[in-house]
Amino acid sequence: MDRLTEEYLRFKNSILALNKEEIFERAFKIVFYNEIYKYFKNIGASVDKDISIAGLYSFYIKYELLSINNTEEIAEFINVYRKYVA
Repeated sequence: MDRLTEEYLRFKNSILALNKEEIFERAFKIVFYNEIYKYFKNIGASVDKDISIAGLYSFYIKYELLSINNTEEIAEFINVYRKYVA
């Protein structure tokens, strides 16, 4: 199992351990994790050693003008992240 899948599964298990209201409150974060994970798995995009979904999420929250609504937007988001963080 790769590092990104391990991180995703840890996140998923931590969410599933919460009560319904707490899960609802984290809906935005859940969508983000799902979309980023699917992007890397479905597109087969390379994952830099220093990239984590948690790090991407923190960057996304900080720069909300970026969007992750489709694969093109996610690719652009990853490029911006690499430019400013990596």
